[in-house]
Amino acid sequence: MTRKFHAYRFCYVNASQPPLTLGIMLVEIDETQAAFADIYFRRDLYELLRGNSRADIEYLYALEADVRAILRSQQPEYIDSEKPMSRREWIIARITNDFSNTIMVSDPVEVYTDSPEQELQRLLAL
Repeated sequence: MTRKFHAYRFCYVNASQPPLTLGIMLVEIDETQAAFADIYFRRDLYELLRGNSRADIEYLYALEADVRAILRSQQPEYIDSEKPMSRREWIIARITNDFSNTIMVSDPVEVYTDSPEQELQRLLAL
């Protein structure tokens, strides 16, 4: 069965070169706790960003792990005295609204697939 997702592209932005795709986050558009959500960063970041003294590659891989853990949590909680929201909703809002100047996150693009893991890999290869 084909399911609907939002795909977000993470890019490294440096004025001296075109944006480089770092990774993809894929989030199923479904309110259930079983909805798929994952993030995958390229495994060749050391090679891609070699020679760039501003790039903290260990930070990028730690970010990937932290975002993945939050995406998988559906625990409702109060964040910033706002309405209760899941950690997944919070991290998506945080990433898309106030991320760093060096890492740009695209607006979501609708994706339809029945194999989200394979779709993550396909999108990352583009």
